[in-house]
Amino acid sequence: MTRSLALAALVLSAAASAHAQAPQVPPPAGLDPKKPVYVTAHVDVIGTYLDKTLDALKTYVEAARREPGAVRVEAVEEARSNHFDLIEVWRDRAAYDAHAGSAATVRFHDTIHPWRGSPFEERLANLVAP
Repeated sequence: MTRSLALAALVLSAAASAHAQAPQVPPPAGLDPKKPVYVTAHVDVIGTYLDKTLDALKTYVEAARREPGAVRVEAVEEARSNHFDLIEVWRDRAAYDAHAGSAATVRFHDTIHPWRGSPFEERLANLVAP
C-alpha cells in the first residue's frame, strides 16, 4: 500500500508540474529561426469560464505586446463564444522562445488550464507570401 501511495503522489506531482509552464514547442522542420515566427493558437474553454477567460486573454495580450521581439499579438473570439484564437508574430525564434518561457505566458497557461475544454493547440510558421 505504501508503494501505491508513493506512486500516486509521484503521478499527481508530475501532473501538477506539467501544466505549470507554457507548452514546449519544438522547432518545425524547415522553420528558419532567423525569420519572423507566426504563431496561431486555439483556446477552447468550458462555457462557464467565459468571463474569466476573457480577462486572462486580455492580461496575456497586454503583457505579450510589451515583450521584446513582439511584432503583433491579438486575441480573437470565434463565432462559438467559448473558442478563441491567438494570432502572434515574433521577430524571430529566439524572441518567441523567450516569450514562451516568460512569467506572463506561464501564468496565462496556469490560469486557463483548469478551464480548458480541449488541449491548447499552438502552431508556428514562417511567412510564405506577403
